[in-house]
Amino acid sequence: LIAILLWFVGEPLLLIWTNGHVQMDWGLYRWLLLVVAVDAFWYTAMMSAYATNRHGRIAVAYLAVYGVGSCVAAYIGVRIYGLAGVGMALLITEIFMIIYVVPLSVKLSRDQLGAWIRVVVQPPWVVLAPIWKRYIAAKRK
Repeated sequence: LIAILLWFVGEPLLLIWTNGHVQMDWGLYRWLLLVVAVDAFWYTAMMSAYATNRHGRIAVAYLAVYGVGSCVAAYIGVRIYGLAGVGMALLITEIFMIIYVVPLSVKLSRDQLGAWIRVVVQPPWVVLAPIWKRYIAAKRK
């Protein structure tokens, strides 16, 4: 939700914050917002591998994707699309990590992919609802 908000208010926010003294590549900025959203998705999935100390295969994939793949993709991207191409390259590497990590994590936790996705994409107020209900109940007492 914050990435969506920053997509729309990032430019005016930066102008106000810096009095217009900082110039930004807004194409790169928007690609990086997408990268952050995708990264949060697969990184969340990786927690079950961390918790069970089975993250070795993910570490090897991470090294391959980020150590080699991202550098090659960024080099190609910057040559074709300029600085925004680096953001595109990072998004591609994040997508590769989703393709690898999410199924592995779902299998490890013995979940169903659809059920896992439904839980992960819930808005944050779903998590806060029980806390809010307890707060309301405590105020009534």
